[in-house]
Amino acid sequence: RDAAAQCKPFLAPGGCVITTQNGVEAPLQAADALGHRSVVASSLNVLAYIDGPGVVSMKAVPSKMAFGEAFAEDGSELTDPAAAESPRTARLLQALRQCKGVTSEIAPHGAWPMIWEKALLMCCIGPLGAVTRASLDMITTVPETRALWKAAITEVAECAEAKGHLIKGKTVEQAVQEVMDRMTKQGQDQPGVTQSTLRDVVTGKPSEINELSGGIIRAGASVGVPTPTHNFMLAALLPQELRARGEKKYSLMGVPGGAPHVQPATPSL
Repeated sequence: RDAAAQCKPFLAPGGCVITTQNGVEAPLQAADALGHRSVVASSLNVLAYIDGPGVVSMKAVPSKMAFGEAFAEDGSELTDPAAAESPRTARLLQALRQCKGVTSEIAPHGAWPMIWEKALLMCCIGPLGAVTRASLDMITTVPETRALWKAAITEVAECAEAKGHLIKGKTVEQAVQEVMDRMTKQGQDQPGVTQSTLRDVVTGKPSEINELSGGIIRAGASVGVPTPTHNFMLAALLPQELRARGEKKYSLMGVPGGAPHVQPATPSL
């Protein structure tokens, strides 16, 4: 919301900001700041790491970007997949296709199903990875942890269905199974792979937990869908999140350094 508001002086008449953040609330927050006609929603599929100040390394090329119109003239969330395309998103697609290292498309199933499809992945495996401190291959193969993961995905799919944003023709059960099959295979193919939420929490940095599980909790509350798994994950991670953001300080007695996260290695003399 704050970042979108800072863009306002730079928007030409008819211009737009493109939201790229994980979770399900970024287009809504940007619309609060700028008005719904100034927002286009997008989803990025990229594996990248910050290697240093101003240096981001992409580990998988090409990355993929999908985007589309998210709001109707009256500000309601669009549900017609064809409405994702407009004259301005067509122009945007033409421009982005000139970029290297990324493939772009207008969201074929609509902007909101695109956002919720990614939420099935990122709003579940990221927070659970942070809670368990485990890689994807461990989360998907330890039976008890896998069951918790499935519960988290199911809650997201039920919220998407209640809001009318599941891909048309897909059931909650199908959506959950597709995600589990896809991520299980990725864990097998890439042992040790982690998500950014885990890496942020483990290294004591502010994370997206409030945008991921927190966003699902708020979405569930708005449509009457219980989200107990996401409630648990957010509650479990909040103490360290508040510490990372400097809002509440605490230390752990008996733990070297007193911090709940990994400490930088001490250089050898």
